Amino acid sequence: MADERPLVLVIGGTGVMGSEVMRSLEGRCRLRALVHSDMSDAEIARRYPQAERVQRDLLDAGSLEAAFAGVDRVFLLTPSVPEQASLEENALAAALTAGVQRIVYISSTDVDWEIELSAAHRAMEQRLADSGVEHTVVRPEYLLNNLLGEVDDLARGRLVAPSAQGRCPFVDARDVGAVAAAVLLAAEPRQGPVEVTGPESLSWAQLAGRLQEALDRPVEHIDPDPAEWAQDAVSSGMAPWLAHALAEYFEQLCKRPLEASDDTRRLIGRAPRSVEDFAHDVLSPAMPAINDPTTPVLVSPSGDASGGGEGGTPFMATMPTTHRSQHA
Repeated sequence: MADERPLVLVIGGTGVMGSEVMRSLEGRCRLRALVHSDMSDAEIARRYPQAERVQRDLLDAGSLEAAFAGVDRVFLLTPSVPEQASLEENALAAALTAGVQRIVYISSTDVDWEIELSAAHRAMEQRLADSGVEHTVVRPEYLLNNLLGEVDDLARGRLVAPSAQGRCPFVDARDVGAVAAAVLLAAEPRQGPVEVTGPESLSWAQLAGRLQEALDRPVEHIDPDPAEWAQDAVSSGMAPWLAHALAEYFEQLCKRPLEASDDTRRLIGRAPRSVEDFAHDVLSPAMPAINDPTTPVLVSPSGDASGGGEGGTPFMATMPTTHRSQHA
């Protein structure tokens, strides 16, 4: 008997959010992943053996026909890179040519801010609106999963972000995956943007306090100057454009705090996960033992360790929402 379930193409399936989308979709539809490297191909094959895999480069528009052939719905997530707009424009063109029925696009809650990190999202949201294709924009908030890249610093009692009193409703990537899957598989399209947030808006100092209690170890918010933070991030291997764009994000967040949304509850019938849920389920198992030695030195892609900040200790490069996502 033919499988009548929709064929869903996931773009970005090995990233933090994309992997949760794959997990939420597995077994509920016919599943295909667009991968861009042998490593990504092997990772998808290991995690989701029933999923189809097509290896293509989104920057090569002429190569995409096979990836989109027969696809009913597309999940589209691309990384924050200078080529982001081109990646997304090529994906949209291929989807329209293939007659895709629905696109679920990952944007961000700061899409209306006039900052570098929001520009590509803002342009893509407009392209989708102009295209006439059925689509839903999903706007996740700052991912708690970013903390997994900072466990050594957290083990030393430091949560570093140049955020001052800026607030946002930190979200668990598992909730993003659940919401995106629900929108992709819904019988009727979800109108309007969907904001996927945690249950409450917190400052980084408040987040540090919650983590301290949940992890049962000291955690203090370290609040460097954004420009100094960006300089240290560049010296530690981050691309200069991204470091300065992230500093700009934090500066704006201080002026424009972000609030929690109830969209998650409305779409999947439960409250979003809390900081404590994430700390218990995900972060705590990843933390080094409290008496383990840690070396909070960022290492550049060349392997050179570098310091910075007060006393020579580097400021960890904390990245919001999709900006740490790995593209499949």
